[in-house]
Amino acid sequence: MRRLVSTAPVVLAWMLAAGCSPKRDTPTHAADPSSNGQDAAISPADLRARAAARPMTEETVAVFRRANAEGNFSVSAILLADNGSPRALALLESMLADRSVPAARRVDGMHLAVYPHRVEPPMLELAGRLFAGNLEDDVAVGLVESVFDDEPAHWLDPGTRVNPPAPWDRAPADAVAIARDLAAKVRARGGLPQRLLDAVGRAEESLRRAAVGHGAP
Repeated sequence: MRRLVSTAPVVLAWMLAAGCSPKRDTPTHAADPSSNGQDAAISPADLRARAAARPMTEETVAVFRRANAEGNFSVSAILLADNGSPRALALLESMLADRSVPAARRVDGMHLAVYPHRVEPPMLELAGRLFAGNLEDDVAVGLVESVFDDEPAHWLDPGTRVNPPAPWDRAPADAVAIARDLAAKVRARGGLPQRLLDAVGRAEESLRRAAVGHGAP
């Protein structure tokens, strides 16, 4: 697989926590000037406030869908992953699988949203479904990086900060089992660069030790 060079705008995860306004992707539609403000662009601050409510409602899902069309794809991905409720993750999964969205933008979304939550069973199940789907090779590489690579400096833009995930030895038993199964499927697919194969191998060793700690073979 060829390593994808991202051209999507860099979204700094720390900006969300600080209340700053990150760069936005190119909108796919503009607000209607005749709507008297009712179709005003959705701000990252509004998205952050809505994403704080769990579980996510259908109304909030609709707001996030509109925000994506307005250029907030990466911000939406981060907040949906942080929310973690079923509707939020279902929308995130559909976003990351959507081939109408540029591959580089989806890879950025994976790095910023999947990586910090990679030891959580629902996120690992999402990653497994994506990997089993029809991902382009470059996007599959981004997904494998997000789940198994402990050296994000290889694929995050300089200056981008994300919350590091918990180590595998602190992951729950079901997360360890899901991750081990996914690692085997990644190896079976093949086509990964050697650096990433090495990262998967290191993760597998950590997962093996974690499984032993949970009483698994």
